[in-house]
Amino acid sequence: MAAVVASTGTIACACSAPAQQLPSNEPHASIDLCVSPRGADALGSPESFNSIQEASRFAKPGATIHILPGIYEGGIMTTASGTASNPIRYVSDVKWGAKIVPSSNSTSEMAWDNRGAYVTIDGFDIDGMSYRGGAPWRIGLYTAGAYSIVTNNRVHNIAATAPCTGKGGAGIEGDSYYRGSNIDVIGNVVHDIGAAKCRFIHGIYQTAPGTVANNLVYRISGWGIHLWHDANHITIANNTVVNSAIGGLLVGGGDFINTSGPADYVIVANNIIFDNSISRPHGAGYDIGAYEFAASSSSRPASVVSSNRDQQCR
Repeated sequence: MAAVVASTGTIACACSAPAQQLPSNEPHASIDLCVSPRGADALGSPESFNSIQEASRFAKPGATIHILPGIYEGGIMTTASGTASNPIRYVSDVKWGAKIVPSSNSTSEMAWDNRGAYVTIDGFDIDGMSYRGGAPWRIGLYTAGAYSIVTNNRVHNIAATAPCTGKGGAGIEGDSYYRGSNIDVIGNVVHDIGAAKCRFIHGIYQTAPGTVANNLVYRISGWGIHLWHDANHITIANNTVVNSAIGGLLVGGGDFINTSGPADYVIVANNIIFDNSISRPHGAGYDIGAYEFAASSSSRPASVVSSNRDQQCR
């Protein structure tokens, strides 16, 4: 999708030529590509792009794709994969300066759908506030690529107009459906997710092994942080979760896709979870800040929950 509004100011960005123009002996780790709302005009160079998806087509292992400040249409899909030693990085050169917004007559239910492995998405503002027709977003940032990292992003006003069905949705989802593992969601701000009284839309929805840490999550229609499906081997640490209508944190597994469960080897530590379950009267349903529901077996340890601050403010 193309950018829709030009950025202001001048930001230097050292970029290489598109991948197919690089000499065959060019080391992948040295590749930088640039994205600007004005494309080639932004830097006076044909090596820059006006959409993230277009730039991703030229990304090879080790590439850093710099996205300059400005407004870009969502419905992005990225499939390029890095390697353990040379990951691909999508970086907003100014934190939250690159804003992803709904396109007119949207055809995608996601602002950004990443399937690439060894990929980092860093520093974007995913803003679903201005619905412009078509398919409404039910997910802000979705990643299913193994060893992918979603970090330092602000994801907000997602799924307010999406249908409230069992298909669900989230601000950020780390998904095991395509057998991705070791997916990390770290240091993000996630807020105002889901329509009022919709219990199927969550702040962070994690179904793959990995880490959910240092996130601030608030004003969510479902759970603040929700584990399900093939969730196992996950660390949930140092998050702050507040004002989630159903509950602050659910640890569990079910409706298994690629495993048979249980949701074990889960560590929940040093989180602040308070003033959640705001849609339920005190003492009813899941009216606690942290709720653990994890099956375990005699041969494998279940979840470990420690040093969390769990309060209800009434």
